[in-house]
Amino acid sequence: MHCGDSAAVMTVLSMIHLSPDKKMEEAVMWRQLAHIGVDRDNHHHPNFNKIEEQLAKMEQMRYLVKTKSSVAQADGPPEHLYEWGENATSLLKGHDIKNFIDGVFNAQQAKMNRAGPSGAAEDDGEPIILLDSDED
Repeated sequence: MHCGDSAAVMTVLSMIHLSPDKKMEEAVMWRQLAHIGVDRDNHHHPNFNKIEEQLAKMEQMRYLVKTKSSVAQADGPPEHLYEWGENATSLLKGHDIKNFIDGVFNAQQAKMNRAGPSGAAEDDGEPIILLDSDED
């Protein structure tokens, strides 16, 4: 995947890595992505662009495997589970994910530290950069 996709790949794989049984229900994934400002309709996110296309590409490239859940939804479409695909497993290790997560939290902590004594962070309009542009 090219560099513009790496933030989406690492974020989704990190969420799954931190999930029980290393699997994540699709609905849970969308709720977690919404917490960081990414949703299905957000086509102008600075790091994720069209996330549904990113997920489909991750499936195609075998970074993700999407399967139907054994738990049926009574009043809606069938639920799906996401888990790491073989390409993610062969390319990434737990410490890669840990380093990525540490970087995101360190960037957020630095931003909060710039907030000053009031403790309220001012919105400087700059998104937290999830990955350096030279990382792939």
